Amino acid sequence: DFGAGAVLISFGAILGKCSLLQLWAMATFEVFFYCMNEAIIVEILGIYDIGGSMVIHTFGAFFGLSVALFYQSEEAIEDKSKLNAGNYLSDLVSMVGTLFLFAYWPSFNGALGSGAGMQRAIINTYLSIACSVTASIVISKFVHGGKLNMEIVLNASLSGGVAVGSAADIITSPFGAMITGFITGSISAIGFAFISSFVKKHLKLHDTCGVHNLHGMPSVLG
Repeated sequence: DFGAGAVLISFGAILGKCSLLQLWAMATFEVFFYCMNEAIIVEILGIYDIGGSMVIHTFGAFFGLSVALFYQSEEAIEDKSKLNAGNYLSDLVSMVGTLFLFAYWPSFNGALGSGAGMQRAIINTYLSIACSVTASIVISKFVHGGKLNMEIVLNASLSGGVAVGSAADIITSPFGAMITGFITGSISAIGFAFISSFVKKHLKLHDTCGVHNLHGMPSVLG
């Protein structure tokens, strides 16, 4: 399940730019490297990562970004028609997906826990996501003249679940999870507002779904 999640995250970086055969090749190689990475982190180094912030999100995001450099499209880099953006229908469908992720992310982070540890993981994840929602709305309104930007809200609002993953069952005070969620929600929102366009323009790296902002930076913070 976790390996499939890492592949799904990487897929977001190259969405719309690859053939089915290329996607199959990426997924096949990635699962191999995912297992090797997890073995090194968990078994050899003994690092604790209950929600997979390092093992799943960091690995999936930067593997996908690395693949995007090889599958790069000049048309995507030079696109001036704003096709890489949402519309009313796509934003509506995306909102449904965000709501499902909001509801089930605590189960994802707490799946490997037990007893009180699992309960802490679930509560801390909800607290962190709730605060990242608040931060994403604040930043969105601030950078867009008081208006909500749905790309920022739909994505950055979930970053709290990514960041709190590694310590979800360790944090014993609510403010720890809440601060984590608010900080990472702010960072993720700023990423969607400014960093994506900067990386696209200067590094020639087109991150279709913004996995660096939602999974990369928040997981490193986690």
